[in-house]
Amino acid sequence: MERINNVLKLDYLDVHNIRHTLKAGEMNLVQFFEVQEIIHVLSLQALTGVELPEEHSDLKEIVWDTLKDYKGKQY
Repeated sequence: MERINNVLKLDYLDVHNIRHTLKAGEMNLVQFFEVQEIIHVLSLQALTGVELPEEHSDLKEIVWDTLKDYKGKQY
């Protein structure tokens, strides 16, 4: 997971970990990002989108909506 300009780019390992987290029900997506220190490291205010491998685009809206909702509650 890395930030390029104002876009959070997720790779195959990130997608695998997100899918496992959601399937296992161990934690929700916000908790996952907090554990990964993504929410704390990134300035969410300037974040304009997320990018995932194309074959995992079904997660894009879920991830982006989660980050936008979290951002809205923090600012």
